[in-house]
Amino acid sequence: MYTLIENATGLDSTATITITYTEEPPVAVNDEDLDNVVGIDVTLNIIANDSLSDGTNILDLTDITVDLDPSTPGIQDSLIVPGEGRYDYDTLTGEVTFNPEAGFTTDPTPIMYTLIENATGLDSTATITITYTEEPPVAVNDESNDNIVGVDVTLNIIANDSLSDGTNIVDLTDITVDLDPATPGIQDSLIVPGEGRYDYDTLTGEVTFNPEAGFTTDPTPIMYTLIENATGLDSTATITITYTEEPPVAVDDESNDNIVGIDVTLNIIANDSLSDGTNIVDLTDITIDLDPSTPGIQDSLIVPGEGRYDYDTLTGEVTFNPEAGFTTDPTPIIYTLIENSTGLDSMATITITYTEEPPVAVNDEDLDNVVGIDVTLNIIA
Repeated sequence: MYTLIENATGLDSTATITITYTEEPPVAVNDEDLDNVVGIDVTLNIIANDSLSDGTNILDLTDITVDLDPSTPGIQDSLIVPGEGRYDYDTLTGEVTFNPEAGFTTDPTPIMYTLIENATGLDSTATITITYTEEPPVAVNDESNDNIVGVDVTLNIIANDSLSDGTNIVDLTDITVDLDPATPGIQDSLIVPGEGRYDYDTLTGEVTFNPEAGFTTDPTPIMYTLIENATGLDSTATITITYTEEPPVAVDDESNDNIVGIDVTLNIIANDSLSDGTNIVDLTDITIDLDPSTPGIQDSLIVPGEGRYDYDTLTGEVTFNPEAGFTTDPTPIIYTLIENSTGLDSMATITITYTEEPPVAVNDEDLDNVVGIDVTLNIIA
């Protein structure tokens, strides 16, 4: 109010001065924090670039209220985004911190907040954007050593790997594994000709190697690619499996009660086995030495005074051909079975017997000789 006084009369009058403002809302400005390290909390001050309705900076945080979830009634100073992480607003500093969920490795969805000016009740909305510099996951080499030859080997290839945020891979749906990076697409199985088959189990993270029958040595290491589904980035590692090599098994062979003077043939491989316990189907997997006492490989052996042994590389059979006039059992011989893939060997004995028969004496005669003259005749002929 003011008083108007007329100087000539001294009389006065009173009136009121009223000033009004058209209230303006505060100004919230978008905020961003870019290229952060994956998996790390991010803190940024969302108030520093905002202003009150009079255009001044916000110095006293009690002048404002921040709502991190405008879509929910009331004031929220925290917000959880399922599958991404949690936002928290600090009323003492004006900072918002984003804490990503373990395993969340990409950019979170931008969120909106409301800045409310307490004096007027008016508000303004802005966006918070956080980005990460995406890193690939980390695949670590895997190995399983000293396994039993011929037995399937299973190992978990994911247990030592990690997502791009450095966390362990807990949810296998976060990743994809390709067992054959050289082939386009995703392969959860791989066949290595002459060695065996690898299979990846998407439910367990395990790879199983099933060796081919007759494959008795270490398979060639293979590579797999670990793909992080959220980012599409990948990492490669190697799977190595080894076996404790065992020798093949040669079993003694015998052929009994044969007819004297007749050749004897027997298969010495039929009862032998490779180091993985399987039968010998492919004779190129092995080598036979009929005379281990002589350097090198001998597929024939002559036993003086008895006969000759010959090994047939196409059939696995040994034939004994007795010398003419040899009518008893030959001395057993030893052979060596060598597994070509490992170089390991085993020895066994070949025994051949005959059913001995007596000699045959035939009556002899020389008739109508001259009386008084000596008579000579061959009784053996």
